[in-house]
Amino acid sequence: MFHGYFAWQVREELLFKEDFLAEFTPESNIAAFAKLFLSVCFDDNNESLPHHLVKDARQLIERCRAEDPKSRPTMENVVKEMETWNLT
Repeated sequence: MFHGYFAWQVREELLFKEDFLAEFTPESNIAAFAKLFLSVCFDDNNESLPHHLVKDARQLIERCRAEDPKSRPTMENVVKEMETWNLT
């Protein structure tokens, strides 16, 4: 659903707004990633996720959704952090 909405939004914005692509920044992409990650991990109350992984994921999502876009991590930092997670 997220992908479909995003595709629709891009199409609509491109049709009606000249400077639409200027609104997409690395910081806004991190926030969009956080929304998708939150949905994938927690929308179904996935109780099979290890407790420590839930804590790590929630903390990362919160940092990615920081109110100040400049406070959000880069995607490179996100990937590096996730690579350190114990997935068992």
